Amino acid sequence: MQLADEIGNSPVLIFVCALAKGAAAANSIIPSVQNLLLAARALGVG
Repeated sequence: MQLADEIGNSPVLIFVCALAKGAAAANSIIPSVQNLLLAARALGVG
């Protein structure tokens, strides 16, 4: 419930979507999302 209570306080919501299915899609998307989250944290957003 904490996530549901606090999600409105977030300055940014990030949704990651892909058209491809399977491990190949995940293997290319996960590292880029990780970099995006690290950059957001460094800028004080995440």
